[in-house]
Amino acid sequence: MLYVEFYHLIDEIVDESPGTVTGKSALAELPGWDSLAVLSFMAMLDEQFQRIVSGKEIAACDTVDDLAKFVADRLSL
Repeated sequence: MLYVEFYHLIDEIVDESPGTVTGKSALAELPGWDSLAVLSFMAMLDEQFQRIVSGKEIAACDTVDDLAKFVADRLSL
């Protein structure tokens, strides 16, 4: 999967138009980044990438690229 596709998945989770979210997007500044989005992100990681992460790990993330680090080995430019 490409990074841009990963960003589009985050767009969907936070209910933004495709192309809104970038790697440098601050999670705290995304209007749709809330507890439901966190749960949706966790479910997406499990479904799409077979990765399990904790809420504590996600809480330590500041940007979308921080989230991408959980699956960086499966993403390409």
